Amino acid sequence: MNKRLVLSILSTVWLIVSTAVSAQPAWSIVEDKSPTDNSPQITAGLVVGEAALILRCREQKTEAAFSTKDTYLGDKPVTVRFRIDSQDPIKEAWRPSMNGLAAFAPKPEEFIRALPDSGRVFIRALTAAGENKDTNFVLSGVSEIREKIGRACNWLSTPDEATGSINPLQKRH
Repeated sequence: MNKRLVLSILSTVWLIVSTAVSAQPAWSIVEDKSPTDNSPQITAGLVVGEAALILRCREQKTEAAFSTKDTYLGDKPVTVRFRIDSQDPIKEAWRPSMNGLAAFAPKPEEFIRALPDSGRVFIRALTAAGENKDTNFVLSGVSEIREKIGRACNWLSTPDEATGSINPLQKRH
C-alpha cells in the first residue's frame, strides 16, 4: 500500500478518535404533551458512560434523577452525594425508582436551579451492594433546559442563571 495513503488514513482515524474523545456529551431533549391534560412536558438527559442525569417536567411535576444502565441502586432510599463545581458536597437520601436503577432527588426544583450552565456536577450513589457508583457530568446549556422545565411545571420564577448553590440551610452531610 502506498505510504502516503496509509499516513492519510491514519491521520483521518486519529482526527475522528481525538474528536470523539474530547467531545462533551450533549443533552438529549424530548418535548411533548401530557396524554391526560395536554400540558407541556420536557425531559432532558445527559448520558456519561452507563449513567445519566435526567431533568424533567412530567404531568406538571418536576423531577431530577440519577439513572444507571445496569447498576442496581436498591429499593430503599439511596444515599447520594453530589458536588456542584467546587462547592461543598451534599449528602441526601434520594427516592429509588421502581426498577431500582435510578434515584430521584428529594428537592428537584432546588437541585435543577443550582446547576450551572457551564460547570460540573459529580454524583456518587451508594448501591444496594454497598459500592459507589460515581459519575462526573460536564454541564452546558442548563439554563435553556431549566427555563423550559420551569415554564412547563409552572415554577414561580425561572431565572436564566443558576442560583449558584443549594441553600446552605438545606445541606445534609
